[in-house]
Amino acid sequence: MPLIVNLKNKSCGAYSWCMQLVRMASNSRGSNSSMETIGLSSIEEAIVEVLPNLGATKLSKLVEILVDPARVGVTGVGDLPFVDEDDIKDHLSRIEVRKLLHHWKKPATSENESSADGSPGSQSDLNLSSVGDPEEEIHVPWFKMPPQLMSALKKEERPSPRLRKEMIRIVVDGILKPGNLQPRKRVLRLYAREIVAAYPESFRDEVDGEQVGTGFDSILSQLVNRVDNLGRDTQHNFLKRQLSPDETDQHTKKKISDYYGCVNWQPSTLPKGETEKTQSEKREMMKEVYESNNSDGGAQVDVAEMMRCTYASQRRDINNTKFVLETCMENWPYLFRRSHLLDHAKELLGKDLMEKVEESAGTKFKTIHSFMLQEARIQGEGMIADSVRLIDCAIKKRGDKMPLAIGTMMLLCNFAKEEFSQVVKSVKMTTDCDSLELPGTPCIIAIGEPLETDKFRISIGKTVTTKVENPLAALAVWFSMFFVFNLEYPSEANVLCEFMQRCVFGINPPAGTKSAKKTGKKASINSTVLKLTNQLKDFQFRQMWET
Repeated sequence: MPLIVNLKNKSCGAYSWCMQLVRMASNSRGSNSSMETIGLSSIEEAIVEVLPNLGATKLSKLVEILVDPARVGVTGVGDLPFVDEDDIKDHLSRIEVRKLLHHWKKPATSENESSADGSPGSQSDLNLSSVGDPEEEIHVPWFKMPPQLMSALKKEERPSPRLRKEMIRIVVDGILKPGNLQPRKRVLRLYAREIVAAYPESFRDEVDGEQVGTGFDSILSQLVNRVDNLGRDTQHNFLKRQLSPDETDQHTKKKISDYYGCVNWQPSTLPKGETEKTQSEKREMMKEVYESNNSDGGAQVDVAEMMRCTYASQRRDINNTKFVLETCMENWPYLFRRSHLLDHAKELLGKDLMEKVEESAGTKFKTIHSFMLQEARIQGEGMIADSVRLIDCAIKKRGDKMPLAIGTMMLLCNFAKEEFSQVVKSVKMTTDCDSLELPGTPCIIAIGEPLETDKFRISIGKTVTTKVENPLAALAVWFSMFFVFNLEYPSEANVLCEFMQRCVFGINPPAGTKSAKKTGKKASINSTVLKLTNQLKDFQFRQMWET
C-alpha cells in the first residue's frame, strides 16, 4: 500500500518519477524469491519520505542492502527503527544517514504505533483519515500502474476502459486501509484533480477542446463508485452519510440557484451618472418607441445603448421574488428581441452565445453527427438511425450544414431517451402557433420542417415571444432564456440542456446545476453527460489514429 506522505518540502512529480525509476531498475535485475515476500514499496516509500531527492540508483542499492538477509535483513517497515548507522553509512552521506535514523527511531505515538510487520497501524502507513491538510498529502501511485497504461499516458493517448478501471482500482486500494473510515468525497476530489492535472490529454473531460465541468468529474465518479462498491456493506459508506459542515457550505447552498453560471447576476450599482429616475425614464421611453412602431427606434433613440444602460434595472426586476413574465414583457419589450436578449445574456454570462454556437456548428455538431452515425450502425434500426437519415436528407436538400443545429438536439434527445417535443415543436404556418400546446419552459417553434426551415419562433411561459431567422440563432436564443429568466432545465430534457450548456456554450461552474430535480441526491454534473463526453473523446481519438 502506498504511503501518503507530507509533501510540504518535496515535489510530488519528483517523487513519482523517482519511484518509477526504482521500479524499472528492480524489474531489470529480475525477481528474488526472498525479496518477493517483502513489502519493498513500503520500504522504498519510507526512504523517499525522508530523502525525496535521493537518486534512483542510490535508492535501489540501499533497498537491496536493507532487505538482504546476509546484510541487514529488514522484512518490513517495522524493522527500520532497528537499523544502525553502520548498516547504511557506506552508501549514504553522513547527513542522509542521520536524517533517516532520526526519522525511523522516533517513538511511536499511541495513535500510530509501529508494528513489526509494517501493518496498517504503522507510522509509515498514515492515511487520509489521520492527516491534517489533504491538499498537501495527495499522492497518486503512478509507479504501481501497469506499463501499458503508463505508455499510453506518456504518448498522450486515451487509455482503454480496462486500463482506466485498473488505475482506479490501484488508486482506491492505496487510499483505503483496513479498520479506517472511508474517505470523504472531498478527498477523492483531490485525487481526481491530481490525476487529470498529471495527464490532461488522457483523462480530461472535454469535447473538441471544450472542457466539460471541472474536467475531472468522470474520474471522480469512478473513484466514488469504486469506494462505494467496496464499502457497500459497511456503516461508513460515505455516499450514505450526511455531508460534513464544510462540504455542506461548499456544495449544497448553490444547487439550482438562480445565479448558477452567471458572472453578473445582479449589479450592485447603476452605471455612472444614472439614478432610479433616469432608469425609469429610459424604460418608459423604450416602451413608447416599441408601442409606436414596434421597431428598434430608428433615429429617435439608440435602443441598444439604452438597453445596455438599464441592464441593472432589468436584472432587478427579473430577480425579484414576485417576478411575473407578462409584466416583464410590458416593461422591457425589447428584451424579447433576439439581438437585445443575446446582448443581455452576454453581460449576464460573460459569453457571447451566438459566437459559441457558431463555433460549435463547425466542429462539435459534426463530431456528434459522426459519432451518432457510428452508434446507428452498431445499434441498427432505431430512433438514432431514423434521426441520422432525416438529418442527412435535410443537409442534401438544403446544400449546407444548418440542419445539424436542430439535428444535434434531436440526436442528443435520442441518445438520452429524452423528449425532443419538449424543446422543439413545428407548425406549417406562423398563425398556427396560437393553437400549439406549449410548455412553460423555453421552446423552439419551427415554421415548417424543423431540419429544413430558417423561420423560427421562441416561446417562454407558454407565450410566443421572439422571432429568429436561422437555426443557430434559434438555439442560442432558446438556451439564453434559461439563464436570463432564472429557469431550471425541464426534467424531460435535462441531458440535452446540460450538454448544450457545458459542451456547446462552455458554461462550466464548479458546483451546482440548473437541472430540475427528479428523485434522490443530485450530482453537479449529469452522469449521462459525462458518459457521452467520454465516448465522444474516445471516438475522436480513434478517428485521429485511423486517419
